Amino acid sequence: NAKKLFHSPSVSNIIPVSEETLRMYTSKVLVVYCGGTFGMTGTPLQPNTLEDLIALAGDEVPIFTRMFSETGSCIPVSIEPIDSSAATPDDWYEICRKIVGALVNDKKPFPYQYRGAVIIHGTDTLAYTAAALHYLLSYIPVPIVLTG
Repeated sequence: NAKKLFHSPSVSNIIPVSEETLRMYTSKVLVVYCGGTFGMTGTPLQPNTLEDLIALAGDEVPIFTRMFSETGSCIPVSIEPIDSSAATPDDWYEICRKIVGALVNDKKPFPYQYRGAVIIHGTDTLAYTAAALHYLLSYIPVPIVLTG
């Protein structure tokens, strides 16, 4: 059962959460990079980590670099880049572990550390990943956006 895998007693009792409560506790967005053409460079194309992409952006895309700076609004989290044409349930669980591990902190009075999460994923199996994450993360009361 997926909920047992990610169950947290304090999390399961606080749905729904008001927008005012979210604003009061956090202003950061978690960005989970899973791979896809978005992050590939070179010939032939090779995957990069999110940290590599941030470094590569440098002066070319200053807003991207500022978003991930210490004072920026985005917090990067990476998993080993996935070839989305070969994504498996194990990959979906890994994405969920990263999201839950970063979003939930049971030691705080309000356990959600971020306003939401953006997952950057390849498009080949995006729909399958979206369906899996919908069921695995349905109890998380912050928005989670999946994009390819």
